Amino acid sequence: IAKLRNLRQIRVDDNSFYGEIAPAIGNLRQLVILSGGNNLFSGTLPNELTRLTTLQELVLGQSHLSGPIPDKIGELESLAVLFLWDNKEMNGTIPDSLYNLTKLEMLNLGENQFNGTISTSIGNLEHLETLILGGNHFTGTLPSELGRCHELCE
Repeated sequence: IAKLRNLRQIRVDDNSFYGEIAPAIGNLRQLVILSGGNNLFSGTLPNELTRLTTLQELVLGQSHLSGPIPDKIGELESLAVLFLWDNKEMNGTIPDSLYNLTKLEMLNLGENQFNGTISTSIGNLEHLETLILGGNHFTGTLPSELGRCHELCE
């Protein structure tokens, strides 16, 4: 699949696909949608995923992924939807670069093992409409900068 360099969408939700997401996914530079929720994928999100600068939707919830969100997630400058909910074993803190995703409209990191505090930089996500962080181990307070997300409705 990595040789299909003009591929724009991968939608494989609600199947029983398994295995790790291959680092070669980073070769699909025209990819706009990667949606593979409710599968049996394992392992971590490959760092090469952050090369997909045209990606607008990344949906990999309920897929048995583990480990942290890649530090360079903020390089996905076109990303509007990031759903990594209910993987149970994803962990670590939210990388600072995630708060650079200024086109982000929907963020769902619920039902994982994420921890740490929510950065005041969350206010950079001014187009955010949906924010779901429940079922993790976050601490501290919700930053007042969240009020800059004027389109937040959930």
